[in-house]
Amino acid sequence: MVLTHPLDGTPQLPAEVIATMLRGIKELSKDARQILSPMVEQRDELRKLLLQRKWIEKIDASIPVGSVAAVDGAQIQETLYAGDLVVAVAVAAEGLTPAGRLGEATVHSTWQRFTNHDGDNDRLGKVAMVAQELKLLQGLPHNMCILDGSHQTPVIVINSALSSQSKEVRQAALEVLEENNAVSALRDLCSPERGGKIVACPKSDSSRDLIGLLTDRLSGHKTFDLPGTDKVLASLVLEPGEMFQAFRVPKAWEGLHIETRRELRSDPGDPVVNIASQLDQCIQPLRDRTIRITYAKPAGCSTAVKIEFKEHRGADWRKEVCAMIGAETPAPHLQEPFAQHLADQWAKSIGIGVQAQLQGMRLDLAENGAPEFLEYVLRSYRTIGG
Repeated sequence: MVLTHPLDGTPQLPAEVIATMLRGIKELSKDARQILSPMVEQRDELRKLLLQRKWIEKIDASIPVGSVAAVDGAQIQETLYAGDLVVAVAVAAEGLTPAGRLGEATVHSTWQRFTNHDGDNDRLGKVAMVAQELKLLQGLPHNMCILDGSHQTPVIVINSALSSQSKEVRQAALEVLEENNAVSALRDLCSPERGGKIVACPKSDSSRDLIGLLTDRLSGHKTFDLPGTDKVLASLVLEPGEMFQAFRVPKAWEGLHIETRRELRSDPGDPVVNIASQLDQCIQPLRDRTIRITYAKPAGCSTAVKIEFKEHRGADWRKEVCAMIGAETPAPHLQEPFAQHLADQWAKSIGIGVQAQLQGMRLDLAENGAPEFLEYVLRSYRTIGG
């Protein structure tokens, strides 16, 4: 007699899914080699040329490091049966050598709203986060202030919210932008003078602007095949303790804009149209491409930090910034300045706060005799499994 297992011939999920995924590891490794190998193979020749043309400089570690602070934010959309709880926070943190100046300014801000389900509520959470980040940046007294992301990031986020299909999202975005005086804060961020001390450090970045520039500048010598990103190039070509010469942001920045939906623009008296117009005027320095980009590889690090700074401050400011970034990014533990890392960690604690808010809402509804509401605030929109 032959015994047959009752599950023979039945798909074993998720075990079979995981097994199939693991069989794809070699193909993934092949993809990674195709991206990295050309850069590794050409690194030495490219570095030699860049040194000859003085595109690579040493970071001057002897430059005195001033006070450093960074601002970061986070947002969560908790989807419940009755609606969405949208929460956004922004926080500021000081660097490795605390200046003790956070007490001179507002260093955290929170925004929350329980609202109807809407496909654009994610845009609302992001614009609330960005508006608060800009407000915090505006008030910090430090020598250098770091914006997590690019100078473009607030522009893209604000434009997305004000051009939402949802009237409710546009109205809520208007309110949070006004509450945080976003017109003034965005103007200061973009201003070559008032925003000169603010630098932007994008962590996740897929740009190939430096690669395009170098490919063009070196075309008379050799055609380089560089399939990766600028950050990978900088990390491979720079030695620890080095930085690139600065280069101008790409022409694509000339197309940056903030506007609302086309069908609304005919009414300049509309508050959303009005604030979009004011905010759009604030970003003219970005369209004029007054921002410069460099990459610095702090001593001991294997990765490079992308830095956007105002050209108005000049070459000496680039050297000061890279010196501060180098001093603030201890290897091998961090891949971004300590203040930026700390602000990121603090902002991510939003999850604990959101759960506390939800529990508080449920208790408040229960205590006030509203059981018919409680069930729908208690329940998720999806079945919770063990």
